[in-house]
Amino acid sequence: MPLRPRQVVIMVGNRAQVVPVDPRPTCTVKDLLVKKPRKKKHASRPTPASAAAAAQAPRPAAPAREKRAAPHRHRRVFLVASIVLALAAIGAAGAMAWRPAWYAASPVDRARLESDKRDLAALVSNISDALNAGRPAEISLDRAQLNRWLAARRELWPDAELPGWLSEPCVALEQPNRVQVGGLLRLGVLAAVLSVEFSVRADAAYLYINPTDAAVGSLPITTGWALTEVVARGEGQLQRITLDGRPGVKVLNEWVWPNGKVPFCIENLRITADRLSARLVPLRRRS
Repeated sequence: MPLRPRQVVIMVGNRAQVVPVDPRPTCTVKDLLVKKPRKKKHASRPTPASAAAAAQAPRPAAPAREKRAAPHRHRRVFLVASIVLALAAIGAAGAMAWRPAWYAASPVDRARLESDKRDLAALVSNISDALNAGRPAEISLDRAQLNRWLAARRELWPDAELPGWLSEPCVALEQPNRVQVGGLLRLGVLAAVLSVEFSVRADAAYLYINPTDAAVGSLPITTGWALTEVVARGEGQLQRITLDGRPGVKVLNEWVWPNGKVPFCIENLRITADRLSARLVPLRRRS
């Protein structure tokens, strides 16, 4: 069977069948070549420059769950810190509001004011008479009398005033030779008892004063400020020293009684429970 151009014969079983052929190529030589698979390149080791670039690259954003958890943690920490601070403030306020048992400042006892004035005048008169006569003067004062005079200080000594930040003074006498001095310290709406304990003793040459303890309420504080106050009111006559390992002051044991300008010294200074006693000796009669 003659074939026309662009025709081919295909045998189907025992029969021959003529099929037209498309003259356009359906594949190229390149398509007939077998491609070899390419080898995967292994990752190279990081260089310092690539490591630094990776460190500076922005990190992927945290999941939404972690972002939501962070503010909750911060709120819990803030809440716990607030509770701790509030409890500490309440504890400090309670400690400052505490008052020592010996502190019992009272207002002026008007019923006994005239009697207290006469007692003070009699004490001053007895000391003046004895010193001007060249005799020692014996004094003995109890705590209750001292505190009544302190309460009525404006009536007895109009020019004697406490620092503006202190009011309602009170003293306690304790053995051996210790004096507790306290007053009301106002800190805004809070009133606290400021207390200082002094050790006091005298010898032939000096009077020694040593602040041994200080507190605001039940909170202990340094005694340095008390020593500074004592020195400031000593008109340059006090000398700073160290007593029993603690800072203190001493003052020359030579005094002048204003009535008659009689010089004297303090002897036999004794402070026991609720009582103070001493002997004032004129220096011209001192042995």
